Amino acid sequence: MLGSTRSAPVGVVEMGVGMILTLTVKSLLTGLSVISLLAVSGCGGAEDQQEPDTPAPSTAQSSPVAESTSEATESPDEPEWHLGDTIEFDSGSSATAIELEVDTAASSPAPSEAGYPANYVWAGLRVEICVPDTPPEDTTDDFYLVARDPWSLVSEGNALITPSHTGYSGFPQPEYPWGIQEVGIGTCVNGWIVFPVPDDEGIAKVQYARTGTSPEYWTVN
Repeated sequence: MLGSTRSAPVGVVEMGVGMILTLTVKSLLTGLSVISLLAVSGCGGAEDQQEPDTPAPSTAQSSPVAESTSEATESPDEPEWHLGDTIEFDSGSSATAIELEVDTAASSPAPSEAGYPANYVWAGLRVEICVPDTPPEDTTDDFYLVARDPWSLVSEGNALITPSHTGYSGFPQPEYPWGIQEVGIGTCVNGWIVFPVPDDEGIAKVQYARTGTSPEYWTVN
């Protein structure tokens, strides 16, 4: 319908051009004036036809507002996890940051002996992962793989601290599996992960970052 509305001025212009060929100079000027008026009228008609569409920009502009409102309304509902809380995932698995002990493993060699800065101490994080009670999709495996790599600590200065690359017998027990560990369906793994942390900066959060998903956080304080 929009195309037929816009074609009307073009037809008028073409007719005017045919008329110009038979007009005198005076008529030519008059004809041009008429054509100009018709052309302006035609453009105005096209603009008038677009007027019903004028809400479209408003609709497009309203989308971010709707998103902002959605985010604002979701923020209070967004759970703030604390140590001891369990986060359940759509996959059927769950993760729990149970407790954090800073300056632990006093009987073990200091972090500096493992190559970390002299002002570092050991911090132990106890966690638990439970895997679904159904086998993984698109595979014949009847187990899941777990690792300590997804777990990190976030300092008050927003530094991301990864688990220690060294283990000692004096570390808190039971230890969370080192490397990649197979876990049978419907089972849980519970244990301690030790981190080298600066003794002059507190720990603000625990982070759990699964591959391909946004990280989850537990507030320490």
